[in-house]
Amino acid sequence: MLTLEGIMDIFTTFSLAKSYRATAEVCGVSPNTVKAYVTQGPEALTAMHTVDGVRKVRRSRPKKLEKFYAHIDELIEQSGGKVQSKIVFQRLSQFPDFDASQRSVDRAVAARKKVFAQSRQRVYKPVVPTPGQYMQYDFGDGPVVDGAKTVLFVAWLPFSRARFVYPLRNRQAPSVQYALDAALRFFGGVPKYVLTDNEKTASTVTRFGLPVKNPQMVEFLSRYGAKLLTCHPYDPETKGGVERSVAVAKEHLVPTQANLACEYASFAELVARCEQFVEEVNQRECVRGLTPAQLLEREREFFSAVPQSSLVVSPSGVRKVGQRTPMVTFQGVQYSVPQRLLGQQVVVTSDPQNTTVVVMVIDDVTGQIEVVAEHKVPADRAVTTVVDDSHFPGVPVVRGPAHHRPRATTAQEAKFLAYGAGAERYVAACVDQGVSAVAVRCEKIMALTQGFSSQEVDAGLALAAQHQRLTVADVLSLIPAAKATVSQDD
Repeated sequence: MLTLEGIMDIFTTFSLAKSYRATAEVCGVSPNTVKAYVTQGPEALTAMHTVDGVRKVRRSRPKKLEKFYAHIDELIEQSGGKVQSKIVFQRLSQFPDFDASQRSVDRAVAARKKVFAQSRQRVYKPVVPTPGQYMQYDFGDGPVVDGAKTVLFVAWLPFSRARFVYPLRNRQAPSVQYALDAALRFFGGVPKYVLTDNEKTASTVTRFGLPVKNPQMVEFLSRYGAKLLTCHPYDPETKGGVERSVAVAKEHLVPTQANLACEYASFAELVARCEQFVEEVNQRECVRGLTPAQLLEREREFFSAVPQSSLVVSPSGVRKVGQRTPMVTFQGVQYSVPQRLLGQQVVVTSDPQNTTVVVMVIDDVTGQIEVVAEHKVPADRAVTTVVDDSHFPGVPVVRGPAHHRPRATTAQEAKFLAYGAGAERYVAACVDQGVSAVAVRCEKIMALTQGFSSQEVDAGLALAAQHQRLTVADVLSLIPAAKATVSQDD
């Protein structure tokens, strides 16, 4: 549709060219259009309806459904824009003056729905990243290693677009906190806020439309000087960047038919591959012509310092040592601790690979962390107890019903056991063989061996127990051999 300026150009050009075709080529219209306006003359200008004197407005003929638009809008409003046109047609058919077709109703409903959607269109305001303000983290499904699924922890800085990826065995609080500590140390500082999704490690419940933060994670991040924030549902501006970073990490690290990557032989190999990926992705130039590594150097000026010592301490890992047995339970396995910690509280955590368990004591005043025990996680799931013999000084290394030591209950028994370890072994061998008169044998042996030294008698008793020769005669016959052995040792 031509504007007033376009029609005036046609009259001006035709007055000079005197040709419909030449005028049409200059004005960019068809010759018939030029002929129609020239034939109509100046009346073409006075007959036009304009808005603000700019564009010609053609009077549209009245539509049959215009008087029913209010009813259509009401039905669309009630259904939230979901009502079907056939339902609208059924409702409008109840009016006596309604005579429109189903197709007309379809077009009218579609047009009114478009107006309804435009009136409620949500406007997205982009988040302008500020250096040192946010660090976002999320998780993705990692590859299967050694028959177990892994988790990819991905951290992302919105300003510098720097990324950090680390594999985890699980998404439990100790593993997440270990990964957060590693991410902050990789980025070289602590941002003001740490943003994540509403997982159980970050939030517990929702009250008044707001997620209640997990106190364990709040306490952990407060030690670093950061504040925990969680995303609001249906708010795509909050953490879309880290979600895309998770997708990119999965494309490169998870073996698929698309990337033709090989399976990982061990968890350590996956860790090395993640480190290589992080190095590669942070060296690629972005649309601004700078790499994330270069922008990260600028952003570090706005970070707060990372604590020198790792503060990976999970309140969920707090355990109380038994009153009599210096053991703590962690992930279904009992681990020993030094005896001096009986009845005290300790912190138990593990590395992300879940191969080592560390027991720590934290000073309530200074906050200093002392590692008091370190154990390897048993590879065999049937093992439920891990003991360090150094935690039980003075206790025999081998214990149990098969290793009970004899103890004296009378003066004669004490005198016999005073010979030494050989006497203890002899008594144990006798009771194992069912010798009920062991006390009588011991008295006879003491009476008949007065001419030998205690060391010689003890050696003879040891030989008797070793070879299961337990009679008094056997013991007396073995003492000369024991005497020779003792002489050689001397």
